[in-house]
Amino acid sequence: MEKLLTVDEAADAMRCSGQTIRRRIKAGELNAVRNGRLLFVPESSIEDFYKRNATAPQDPETAKGGGDQ
Repeated sequence: MEKLLTVDEAADAMRCSGQTIRRRIKAGELNAVRNGRLLFVPESSIEDFYKRNATAPQDPETAKGGGDQ
């Protein structure tokens, strides 16, 4: 069975606040499981979030502003 994190645990894992986690759940950016009044975030939901929002590494020459000038 997949590990479920509390909102506070998910916030620690993502280095943000619990309010940010709740906002991302409401916006549909993170999945959550509700048990009564409690919310739990599956670990895979956090991994999927990072995969969807990953940025491609920049070319060091382009990042420095170098190139053909």
